[in-house]
Amino acid sequence: WQLYERKSRLSGPQTSVVQSRRETTQINGVRDYVYGDRLTRIHWNATAKTGSWKSKEFEHESIPKTILVLDGSASAYMNSNQFELAVSVAASLLGFGIRERIGIGLCCLDKTTKVFAPVEGAAERQKMIQYLIDLNAEGHGPLISRLEKGYRMFPKGSYFVLISPQRGQPVLDALRWADSRGMTPSHIHIGNLSETNSSTDWTDVLRSRGITGYSISSLQELPIVLGGEV
Repeated sequence: WQLYERKSRLSGPQTSVVQSRRETTQINGVRDYVYGDRLTRIHWNATAKTGSWKSKEFEHESIPKTILVLDGSASAYMNSNQFELAVSVAASLLGFGIRERIGIGLCCLDKTTKVFAPVEGAAERQKMIQYLIDLNAEGHGPLISRLEKGYRMFPKGSYFVLISPQRGQPVLDALRWADSRGMTPSHIHIGNLSETNSSTDWTDVLRSRGITGYSISSLQELPIVLGGEV
């Protein structure tokens, strides 16, 4: 949330804060009628063809796309609960993207590297959620070598959000890799309750290098540390 707000202030009129994104006059498709839609928004042709109320879907003002990068390294997680937390964080951010109509993609660095390009549609987002369900943290090798396999699908100028329990040089290398390819990197560190101090030290290291970093040890902390509401 804070990252989007900061970017909107720096990027000029092409971007806007998520909560205040305005619709353009460009029709982007048709959606189901939502109670309260104005009559001028009703898509009469689609309504007549389907027999149910349909409304026009308009494009929103553009904001940078986001690519969530989930670390599926087998050696990175202390236990299955920590990996489940990482998956849940990715799923929660995908859900946030659906609600706010943000183009969010997903890259899973598991046994293989799988990349879903950023989209706003719920159907494509559901495919990402389904893919998350089948992950088992079976990845091996450096993060960068696995990122290279899918970098062609990483939109330039997007937010690069690494979700990983790793710290130190491997993570710094991955974040620098994203920055060198025109993306804005950040790290959501998946921690444990027993390592609160070391997690705080790590986020301080990131911020000293101008990189946005957060550390969470439970899903309930996610909206708090990202600057949203409880």
